[in-house]
Amino acid sequence: MDDDDDAPFDFAAGAAKKKKQKTQAELDEERKKAKAEEEAKLTFKGKPSEFFIMDYVPGDGRDPTGACRVPTSEQSIFIFTHYPTSALPENMILKIYELYQDAAVYEENKRRAEEAYKKPKGSGKQAELVEEEVILLDQEEESGFGALPGKKKGGQQKKAAQENKPVKKQVKKTAEQIAAAEEGK
Repeated sequence: MDDDDDAPFDFAAGAAKKKKQKTQAELDEERKKAKAEEEAKLTFKGKPSEFFIMDYVPGDGRDPTGACRVPTSEQSIFIFTHYPTSALPENMILKIYELYQDAAVYEENKRRAEEAYKKPKGSGKQAELVEEEVILLDQEEESGFGALPGKKKGGQQKKAAQENKPVKKQVKKTAEQIAAAEEGK
């Protein structure tokens, strides 16, 4: 065959290939794998902060902080597996304190992030449109915002003072505001 062949390519044949749809089980497995990889990057390897709470043994002198704490067997295995350089008892205890602090800070940040994305309380309640009667005693307050009070024509000022009629306004209020107003009456 000649490499300089000017024959058109059949693009439709290449486009006919479809991607294989993944099942729910495969998607769940991928999520678990991604979560495990993410947790492996953390210093505490995804363990909860409660895991790093050590046993209290009165009179034990191995704890360099003097708090008489001793690692449990699960904690010792965890340290031997992930941090073999901290295998000495003093180093192990200090490492467990450090990992507890890291886990606690991570959990607190995660809790704050979840709270930040939650819906605010009472967000499902929409404001209701309520008609309310308001008696305006002085029409000048409502009519001339920003205007000087003495600049009105004499006839308009007299009419406004004589017509102290109730005026209906539409006000948006929530259900709590309405209930509070009714309790106050």
